[in-house]
Amino acid sequence: MYLADTSGGSFTLDVESIPTIGKKWIFKKISASNQLTIDPSTIGATIDGASTYTLSGNYDTVEIEWTGAEFLIISTK
Repeated sequence: MYLADTSGGSFTLDVESIPTIGKKWIFKKISASNQLTIDPSTIGATIDGASTYTLSGNYDTVEIEWTGAEFLIISTK
């Protein structure tokens, strides 16, 4: 799980290495201000077909899973 405090400004988390198939990650934004962007393009991947995924609201959460070719969104809140 990654807890992202964006109170100091928006930022992007880059996925920098190809994970094991089936690996799941949870990202949670823990500040009402700014945005958190998840960017898997550094490994040539997408999240549900999009080049990035952005969390904007306070306590927004996304769970993603690596299929071996892309990340799929499992759940959001």
